[in-house]
Amino acid sequence: MKAVALLLACELMACSAFAQGTIHFTNMKPTKQQIFDANGEPLTGAWAQLYAGKTADSIVPVGDPVDFYEDHKSGYFKGGVVDVGFYGLGFFQVWAWKGAEIYERAPQIGKSNVLYTRTSHNTHTPSLPGELIGLESFSLTAVEVPPRFKNISIPEVMVTGHPAEFITTVHGTPPLTYRWKKDGQAIKGANDPVFTIESVKLSDAGSYAIEVTNPVGTIESEPFQVMARLPKPGDLKWNFLMNGPVKSAPAIGANGTVYVGSYYRRVVALDGQTGAEKWVFEPGGNVSSSPAIGVDGTVYFGCEDNKVYALDGQSGAKKWEFATSGSVASSPAIGSNGVVYVGSADGKVYALDSQTGARKRTFATGGSVASSPAIGIDGTIYVGSDDGNIHALYGQPGAKRWTFPTGHTGGASPAIGADGTVYIGSGIKNKVTHAFDGQTGARKWVFPEGGIGNSSPAIAADGTIYVGSDDGKFYALSSRTGAKKWEFETGGFVRSSPAIAPDGTVYVGSNDGRVYAFYGSAGPADSAWPMFGRNAQRTSRAPLPPTELKITGATVFPFGFSFATAKGVTYEVQSSSDLVAWGVLKKMKGSSGEAKFIDTRKARFPRQYYRVKQAE
Repeated sequence: MKAVALLLACELMACSAFAQGTIHFTNMKPTKQQIFDANGEPLTGAWAQLYAGKTADSIVPVGDPVDFYEDHKSGYFKGGVVDVGFYGLGFFQVWAWKGAEIYERAPQIGKSNVLYTRTSHNTHTPSLPGELIGLESFSLTAVEVPPRFKNISIPEVMVTGHPAEFITTVHGTPPLTYRWKKDGQAIKGANDPVFTIESVKLSDAGSYAIEVTNPVGTIESEPFQVMARLPKPGDLKWNFLMNGPVKSAPAIGANGTVYVGSYYRRVVALDGQTGAEKWVFEPGGNVSSSPAIGVDGTVYFGCEDNKVYALDGQSGAKKWEFATSGSVASSPAIGSNGVVYVGSADGKVYALDSQTGARKRTFATGGSVASSPAIGIDGTIYVGSDDGNIHALYGQPGAKRWTFPTGHTGGASPAIGADGTVYIGSGIKNKVTHAFDGQTGARKWVFPEGGIGNSSPAIAADGTIYVGSDDGKFYALSSRTGAKKWEFETGGFVRSSPAIAPDGTVYVGSNDGRVYAFYGSAGPADSAWPMFGRNAQRTSRAPLPPTELKITGATVFPFGFSFATAKGVTYEVQSSSDLVAWGVLKKMKGSSGEAKFIDTRKARFPRQYYRVKQAE
């Protein structure tokens, strides 16, 4: 074989300070002989592996591969004591790899001659064996090795619209030439160890294989059958790695931007379709409070530095801050009068001016308030407290309407279904989710599985309840019975509260530091407060009172009516034939006066129902 200008200087001796039958594998003290590459430079960016066996044809790797040093220690590797698994005489050899960022992908560049020497199990460290003096017998020689697969990673199922990655790791003498194949034909441009389909199509399904060639030979994998399908509920859409656990629930802006806070000291704005970062704001403490979005796009949130912040939704610039006397884990809610309501660990619920942050009123509970307010159609404010109650307050805080004992609510907040059923978690102590009648308080069901904690439920239009759990799982439940539909396991407990977008996508954060997006079964429920923050946008704005329609024309075609509007509010005129499926006929901007609508469609049904709703 062709000699390579490498000299491997190794000390092989018994080491009685460790387990018997060990070898001190090093080329540093006492030999201090560098290893050089073919150009005469000290070897670096490589790995050495010791092989050992009782016979020359039974040598196997012992210990772990060791790195070569950089800079002034180039030419030396980070050796140490290796347990070879036997005593006495044996056969030893050293192999070397170089040419990749990690050992598993590096090609072999050579190996030493086989050395026959002895380990020792006495109490004295023997001198370096005489046959190793000078170490000429360990000159490294080049080895030509045909390619062999170390690993092949190919997906079994690909999801349309998402990337798919095919990876192989090959050992062998360079240069290595790669060629990925589909259905027996070479894929154009797929000539690297990693082949990626950026956006999968149904036509990408097929039989895939990888062929690798070097100067010594060629190897081809067996074909792998790969399927492609459309996304389905429960599939991961994207995830974004934050710099710490995510307890904050994402909020979705009118343009699809996702806002979310995290430990440690960050609030980020992300592209809702791709997960790409738009901007970052760093407050003075950790953020478990979830953002609320005002009608003008302002983002409001609380912080563990005892403050409430207001940011510009487009740029992330700070508009104002308000200091309380305790940590603010509660998430703000915005009344129809523009007042921001938020709780604090100082036991108070604050009412703040949304434009300036000035305090208007406060209400004192008997414990810390980490729960976030929910606002009913009549302006009632519902909020939990560590005093063991849910409090119902009039829109002018300071006046209590009623309380309901739950034992402990922690940071859990209520959601309201289309039929008025109220769903809420009982916090990190009791760890259950309740469903009870919103009018009478009678409990309908309890879901105890997994230890539900501070995650607040979200309700889809088909009745599916989404909620996170302290067991690290994200659950989908039946709103009628509480039965589990499906679950997804994350890498940490899930105390973030899910948000449901109009297209059914469900967003939630986990303590594993990631934000998850799932394909859901339906958009949000048509109710006063179907999820934490009221809607998918997390506007946390109170719904307007029901709109009264005044008939302005005949009750036959063409039918018309008028209704009162508020300035700056967008309204949707909707119609239905069965009071279940509603379609938007027109969007109208409020002007503080009456708006008129005439349905000029030709009648398709014997009866039509109409309603006017505030657009989200």
